[in-house]
Amino acid sequence: RNKRWATHPQLSALVARDEGCTLCHAHPTECDGHHLIPYSAPAKGNTNTDELAMVCTDCHHHIHTNELTLYCQRDPHTPGKLTWKLRPATPDELPP
Repeated sequence: RNKRWATHPQLSALVARDEGCTLCHAHPTECDGHHLIPYSAPAKGNTNTDELAMVCTDCHHHIHTNELTLYCQRDPHTPGKLTWKLRPATPDELPP
């Protein structure tokens, strides 16, 4: 937890994994690294590639405005493929 923002190598890894916005598939140049659990939330999200996802500005705003949590599931039919979904955030996942 010593860094809040994703490093350039972490962002490169996210681009390779997510190929753009995990929700609307916007181009990676329109995306940021999003903490699956907010850094400042009581659950204290970490800045590592397993706890980050690429989202575009519009989807990022949608997630936070509507108090949602982005999460992934492995696709049982396609090894290595992730399916990203939204759900309501729990109190521990909401930033103050």
